[in-house]
Amino acid sequence: MAKVKQDLHSKSHIGKADYGDNVINKLTGNANFPSVNPSLDKLKTVSTTLRQAHNEVEEARKTLQEKQNNLNAASTEFDTNFTSLGSHIENVSNGDEAKIHSTGMEVQRSKSRIGVPAKVVFLNATSGDNAGEIDIQWDSVKGAASYVVQAAINDGVAVVWTHITVVTRSNAALTMKSGVSYQIRVAAVGAAGQGPWSDSVNKVAP
Repeated sequence: MAKVKQDLHSKSHIGKADYGDNVINKLTGNANFPSVNPSLDKLKTVSTTLRQAHNEVEEARKTLQEKQNNLNAASTEFDTNFTSLGSHIENVSNGDEAKIHSTGMEVQRSKSRIGVPAKVVFLNATSGDNAGEIDIQWDSVKGAASYVVQAAINDGVAVVWTHITVVTRSNAALTMKSGVSYQIRVAAVGAAGQGPWSDSVNKVAP
């Protein structure tokens, strides 16, 4: 006896809605199934609700990305202006520490010359204990004072990296959106600046 195969767990949200609409269309007026349980009205409702919810999330994601872009632009403009201000104060003060401190800025201390940290390697991502939690680990990098973590949604369009967190250990627990596939990368930061980004890893948040 043949059995129905649906593989709903492997379908995306919009894939489920498309599948549902197709089945509903095939059942409408189907002489083999004059009535079904759940009813066609109920099936239409759940399929429509799923599609609307998906569309709302997509719109919210676009809005969030726009706001993130605005935030990044504002941060870049801030950095540009205050970097220029720092150069101006340094020149006008002629390197006088007291004068520099009087502006609320700090004075750089001489450091032993250390190159930028090496590339992070052996980055690994696993499912955490909670919904949406991704645990990542990597090999520690010599000279690294911290590590910066970025993630990008695997949505089939241009990759847009977003800052997630900064940690001081070679591991982190990321709280992401459950069911979404992400690319994740890590870079080490030391006294001489940020090292190159690791190769990215892909992981679907549980």
